[in-house]
Amino acid sequence: MAPNLLQIMPEMTIVSTAYLKIGLISILPFRSGLVIWRLLFHPLAGFPGPKLYAASYLPFVIQNQLKGKFVKDILKILEKYGPIVVPQSYGSGDRIGMLPSRLEGHRGINQTYVDLLITRLGEACEADLPVDVTRWFNYLNFDIIGELTFGDPFYSLVKSCDYHPWIAKLFSNRRAIATMLFFDNYPILRALILIFVAKHIRNRAESEELARVKTAKILALGTDARRDFSTHILRHDKDGTGMTEEEKIPNAWALLVAGSETSAMTLSGLIFQLSLNREIYDILTREIRGAFSAEEQINVKFTASLQFLRACLEETLRIYPPPGETTPRLSPGDFVHGHCVPKGSYVSLYQWATHHSPRNFIDPDSFNPQRFLPAAHPLFETRYSSIIKQHSSRFLLGLRTALKKNLAYAELHLVFARLLWKFDR
Repeated sequence: MAPNLLQIMPEMTIVSTAYLKIGLISILPFRSGLVIWRLLFHPLAGFPGPKLYAASYLPFVIQNQLKGKFVKDILKILEKYGPIVVPQSYGSGDRIGMLPSRLEGHRGINQTYVDLLITRLGEACEADLPVDVTRWFNYLNFDIIGELTFGDPFYSLVKSCDYHPWIAKLFSNRRAIATMLFFDNYPILRALILIFVAKHIRNRAESEELARVKTAKILALGTDARRDFSTHILRHDKDGTGMTEEEKIPNAWALLVAGSETSAMTLSGLIFQLSLNREIYDILTREIRGAFSAEEQINVKFTASLQFLRACLEETLRIYPPPGETTPRLSPGDFVHGHCVPKGSYVSLYQWATHHSPRNFIDPDSFNPQRFLPAAHPLFETRYSSIIKQHSSRFLLGLRTALKKNLAYAELHLVFARLLWKFDR
């Protein structure tokens, strides 16, 4: 008579337990040896820092990719162990992605959507409705960047007063991407990706397909149809030095993401800080009202000359840097602060930690726009004269700095000048 399942199960359990013990016994010496090698013999072992992070990659990926706290934790680490990487190691950053002269072609687009934002906010005020300014700033920025990237806005301001489904998926996918990156560090866990983020993988595939369709549509119009980002993407096609079709789509996606949410975050951050600092609010309002006699005069060109507004924006970007960390760079092999950084090592700068360190800024957690005023300005305070400008890397560093930095500054100046002019009470 054949044994039944219940008779076989104990035997299987014993065998499985035995294999588990053998596996653990085999892994433990390997992991122990790996920890010793990392702490004592790894090429980066001479760098100061927490031994737990040196021994294993797991604490970092938990704090960075699952909890999202490492950007702030790094400040405590740097204050304890000292600076390790200097900004100069990233290059001079003299190349600018979009020159001021090129902003002329986008001025009308900015003005149109800012007018619409002011109208929508005015309607909400007349109806005595609460306003989530972050959402409205996101509507504005995604409509502008959609127009400039795909020749077609997302109609958040024009029609729906809500997020386009594509943009809603973009936000919901952020956390999923971090989770995917966590599992991707451990091949044995990669099978779990589908369990945790299957829905978000589908959303991303749908978003990429929409990006492909929108990109193909605008590129088909050619360079003569309009002056936007596609003009610069297409201009090298004729001589054979342009991007391939497969390269154009992810670059259009990068322009969309890089060009939208960061501006909304800065505008929201400045409103929050001004609500806590009435004196600074009054100074800024006086500057704007003293520079213009009518709302129609407020445009991109003239708002760029408002020094206190620029200082307020710079200070907001210092406190809330859009990227918490720079894009990692590969070391060519060099010495930094007396430490040899081997060729092929990844090097990053954490802006949030840099901007909030008392090593770099006086009263780093205080909102003081005066620190960014020119020395000749009557409100400049001499205690800020020793600030080293390279400590304030508001966007990114080096030759690969933020894709639309100048366009972002132009938009930030215009939006905030219009807001304070219209709604100051």
